[in-house]
Amino acid sequence: MFRKSKIALLFILLCSCSSNKVVKLINEGHKYYSAGQYDEALKSFNNAAELDSKNINALSGKVAVLVVLEHLNEAEKIALFIVESYPKNAIAHYNLGLIEMQMGKYRSSIERFNRSIELDPNFSDPIWNRGMAHDELAEWDKAIADYDLALTKNPDNADALSNRGYTKYKLQDYKGSLQDFSSALEINPKHPKALANMEMLKKRSAN
Repeated sequence: MFRKSKIALLFILLCSCSSNKVVKLINEGHKYYSAGQYDEALKSFNNAAELDSKNINALSGKVAVLVVLEHLNEAEKIALFIVESYPKNAIAHYNLGLIEMQMGKYRSSIERFNRSIELDPNFSDPIWNRGMAHDELAEWDKAIADYDLALTKNPDNADALSNRGYTKYKLQDYKGSLQDFSSALEINPKHPKALANMEMLKKRSAN
């Protein structure tokens, strides 16, 4: 039960030679974003980008806000520009992959995640998100393999555990799904996906 969950992009923070005003606007954007004031955050990132059109920190902040506001087409265009400008930045490829996956472009998102992993093999987020993309394509074995790999790098990843459990559930491996949901809830007792998945499993067992 993860298809319609909101995605959260990672901010790209690189040292830059921008003016103090640009830096101040970017910092303001981050504060507004953290406070859930997305319209204000977007204004700050827009103002920073107007002063420095290629500032990756401002652009990635703008993309993150656009995703929250569900302006995915605009977010995708800017994220693609970032990837083209910084082709060796693993987070840039990862963020674009997240957007494409949210748009239903699963094959393309897998390629983005592949590139992110190539650039940073220890970056586990694109691995388990690639698993989600495989899951959406009904490639169950590949999905579980990605969740397994992500968990070897970060055993406390409750998202990967919950998602793997859901995939096992679809494969009628109810014992395995129970173990994964339970492990996810041990890590985060309030994990929304794991709680929903566990309730789903309990209802099935009661029938």
